[in-house]
Amino acid sequence: MMLDGYPPILELQDFLATCEIVFLVIFCIEMCILLGAYGPCRYVRTPAMCFDGIIVTVSVVQVLTSPDGQGGPFTALRTFRLFRVLNKLASRWPSFR
Repeated sequence: MMLDGYPPILELQDFLATCEIVFLVIFCIEMCILLGAYGPCRYVRTPAMCFDGIIVTVSVVQVLTSPDGQGGPFTALRTFRLFRVLNKLASRWPSFR
């Protein structure tokens, strides 16, 4: 979003779209591994994992429903992806809390 400008840089937009898909696939794989390891009930009972699952699910729905993978009604929910990263960072880095 911050890199949007006029006129748009097509190479940069293609690169960012590719990065978005790559990271989404990585997060989907992580979610599937955690679902298999913890089981659905324990996965949903853990608030951090449940939050991660919701963010990944919303991201997948956004990519599938918008024709270009960008925009759509879920664009505003992209900011929650930052909270997902900060949540992971805070759990691994004690002084960050």
